[in-house]
Formats: sequence, C-alpha cells, structure tokens
Amino acid sequence: MPALEPESDADTIAEFQRRKREFQPRWNRNFLIFALPGFVLFAVGGPLEKPLSLAGMGLFLVAVVRGACYIFRYRRCPVCAGLQLPAWHSPYRSCGGCGARLSWGWKDST
Repeated sequence: MPALEPESDADTIAEFQRRKREFQPRWNRNFLIFALPGFVLFAVGGPLEKPLSLAGMGLFLVAVVRGACYIFRYRRCPVCAGLQLPAWHSPYRSCGGCGARLSWGWKDST
C-alpha cells in the first residue's frame, strides 16, 4: 500500500486504526484455520505417523506465510509506510520511522 498524505494527526490515527481493525479478523482466521490444525496434526502424528506430521508442518508453514503477508500489508504507517510490529506503546503508539502518532491512547496502542 502506498503512503498517504494525511491532513492531520486525526486522519493518520484513523487510517492506522482502520487497517488494524481489518487485520485482526484475518489474523485470527489464519490462526484458527491453518496454524492451530497444523500444530495439532504435527503433534498427533509425531514420529510414527509421517503423513500426519508432514501435513501438519505444511499447514503451519502456510499459516506463517499468510501471517507475514498480512503483517506486511496491514501493519504499516499511513504516512511513511514503515512496518509497525505488534507491541505495547505507552502512552500512545508512534511510528519509529517518521514519528507520526498512530493511536489515541494506551488502549489502542498495540
């Protein structure tokens, strides 16, 4: 996604929060559909059931790749397009690249 030219801090914060709201359901769905079943298949298969273990590893790798794609697409600063990895920020989130404010306060600063 290209960087935007925001009119104010409020527009920047609103755009980042909108992207974060789009990201979270996709991230959760990716975990429930690919990562968790992959982990379970790998654990159940163990060393005795090689096809189950391979299927589990495959599903989990798909989840990792999809998760990385989601992070690179949705977790970017609207101003400079710098990657924003999930972390707690206090009192509010700001971009490490350009310093733009990305949250209203500590409740939405992850």
